[in-house]
Amino acid sequence: MENKQTTFVRGLNHQVTKFKKDEIIHVFGISSFMATTTHQVWKATGIETPEGQPIVKENKKGSRKTYVIKINEPDMLVFVGDVPFVTDSERPAVDSGTGMMVTSYSGNACINLVGDIQVIKLFIEDFNLNKNFTKFDTVIHLDGKIETPVFPESDTHHSVVQRIREKLTV
Repeated sequence: MENKQTTFVRGLNHQVTKFKKDEIIHVFGISSFMATTTHQVWKATGIETPEGQPIVKENKKGSRKTYVIKINEPDMLVFVGDVPFVTDSERPAVDSGTGMMVTSYSGNACINLVGDIQVIKLFIEDFNLNKNFTKFDTVIHLDGKIETPVFPESDTHHSVVQRIREKLTV
């Protein structure tokens, strides 16, 4: 078995100015179409636009088409390397009790993540490369059907987050 070591790039206080060629970039955000959590995985080309935006390719073998991605939107989490969590729609399917395996996702206009809540919080604080990320209130941890704000101390005007917080205090 190959000994694979993961290297993380520090975020927020350690802003990356350029991605190295073939680095894997994970971008988490909120879909404007269905208000669901999005997760895109890109491979860096090592080239930037004159405005400093990275030029990337899909993380697929043989991918040739390139894209320019904005990594400084206030509702986007950006990481390099492996991430220790998945989105709600990426979690494994479960038995519905009727013999069917089902997956689910929430269209709640939040960033819904599945994994260890403390690891998610520390990972966002330490490794998020988007210095403009401000939507800490919308990061939600899912454990089965239980929703918990990852950053409960952050101010919010988001109605879904307010409802989740009210449920927790009852």
